[in-house]
Amino acid sequence: CSNNVNLSDIIPFWLHQLPLTSDEEEAQYCHEFFCKLVESNNDYLFGVNKENNQRAAENIKKIFQVVSSLLHLSGSTQNEENEAKDLLYPITKDRLPKILQTLKESTSDQDFASYCKNLKADEQNAVRLALQI
Repeated sequence: CSNNVNLSDIIPFWLHQLPLTSDEEEAQYCHEFFCKLVESNNDYLFGVNKENNQRAAENIKKIFQVVSSLLHLSGSTQNEENEAKDLLYPITKDRLPKILQTLKESTSDQDFASYCKNLKADEQNAVRLALQI
């Protein structure tokens, strides 16, 4: 990347645009990239040396929401013709429950409950199904 691009601003901005739902091809690519960033514990998402700062906390909350939303959407998204939209590569869909489990294990029970409380009912159900709770 160019030295003029501040990734510590760009990546969180990009994160807040997710999940993508209108362009299937771009959605698949971006959601796969999202999984790679989360699985790699990217410093721009989680903070340098995993320091617990406000931006990292906001990003973790958003990551949880995106994963929950993608889990829900992957089973129910349809276009105007009532045909299923394919917003995820199959391998991406398989990665989401593991990411969710890792997030659950790395947050306090209080934070996890707070994250769940802020989800839509369908997304909460998707979380329960993914975690089998």
